[in-house]
Amino acid sequence: RFGMELNYVKGPWSGNLTTIYVLRQNKRAELETSTADYVLLNLEASYRIKQTKADGIRLFIQGRNLLNEEIRYHTSFLKNFVLQPGVALIAGVRGDF
Repeated sequence: RFGMELNYVKGPWSGNLTTIYVLRQNKRAELETSTADYVLLNLEASYRIKQTKADGIRLFIQGRNLLNEEIRYHTSFLKNFVLQPGVALIAGVRGDF
């Protein structure tokens, strides 16, 4: 697998873009199934609304698996039955103490 992460910080704003390319797995044990390759793309943006000694209180929004890839972890015993989640959008408040 190969990955890249880009981070941006300016004042109270921060952002993060992560992409991971996982190669197809076809070298397997007997009775084990192959798994396809996929690209995982995640994005996060946040705004610090209050500064604390650690970092502060942040409002954030995340997008996970933005390409809506069919992801199966090759090492999972459930890979033939359960996919990893598709596109997910998450918003919230994060505090560091």
